[in-house]
Amino acid sequence: MATSGMGNYLKGKVFQQVLNNTAYTQPATVDIALGTTAPTDGALTSWVEATTTNYPGYARLNVTPDSDWTISATSAQNNTALNFPTPSGSPTAVIQGFVIYEHGNNNALFWGELTTPQTVNSGGAVSFAIAALTVNLA
Repeated sequence: MATSGMGNYLKGKVFQQVLNNTAYTQPATVDIALGTTAPTDGALTSWVEATTTNYPGYARLNVTPDSDWTISATSAQNNTALNFPTPSGSPTAVIQGFVIYEHGNNNALFWGELTTPQTVNSGGAVSFAIAALTVNLA
């Protein structure tokens, strides 16, 4: 894992909860999105999400926060294999990063750059083995 961090949306929610006593409700599920560019900051200024044009059959992957992650003081890693849809047609995407969103919207929670980009091949799904997707906060 290369660069990663917390999205500006979640940073704001943490400040509100800690400094303004405004509760943040944890999402029951989150969506992992794949990108053809790597995000480099919490504002996602360089982020371009994969599309069904460059990754036919692409969809964000829905996961459960409480059981699908191993958490330490400064990082989180996937605790189950993460398998995205197998592409149909002729994919052209090279996946370079990811964003974890609240389910069903574009509220970015965490983002990261892949150490090794993954080329989307026809008939071969993008996947991450256990502990292959990491978000670091330190």
